[in-house]
Amino acid sequence: MVATDIRIINPATGELLRELTLDPTRDYQPQKPQNALPKESEL
Repeated sequence: MVATDIRIINPATGELLRELTLDPTRDYQPQKPQNALPKESEL
């Protein structure tokens, strides 16, 4: 079983700041844009 619920808690106060739910079918890793501009070192 995969844990998909995330809680962001302030450690000093214990206050719940955010509650999030991850979608296990989604890839959250950033993808390189297909039309990315070249870096200055590649010009």
